[in-house]
Amino acid sequence: MLGRFERKILRRIFGPLRDPETLQYKIRTNAELERLYNAPDIVREVKAQRLRWAGHVKRQADDRIIRLVWEQVPAGKRPQGRPRKRWKDGITEDLGKMGITNGEKLMLDRDKWKLVVKSAKTHTGL
Repeated sequence: MLGRFERKILRRIFGPLRDPETLQYKIRTNAELERLYNAPDIVREVKAQRLRWAGHVKRQADDRIIRLVWEQVPAGKRPQGRPRKRWKDGITEDLGKMGITNGEKLMLDRDKWKLVVKSAKTHTGL
């Protein structure tokens, strides 16, 4: 949805193309918008920033509130139906798409984690 919204705004900013022969307007394609805008994909950028923040949280001290929330297991019964997707589930899914299985261990090494975040910005599967 975020990518769709970005393209909608870019189409409005760059406007339609006018064919000089037929004098008809044509809506720009996604490929034309990518060539004109020449910026990284917004969805990949958001996912890379989410991975970056996850590494930051994982490296914090065990007594910090955000770290406690990260590792907390909820008590009680879940409501009926499909469970809601947690923030941590999205990170695990993104790492799985990148082929990384030991993400929790990699988060502890800042230099290696920076490489993971950098590769997430250019990974085509995200």
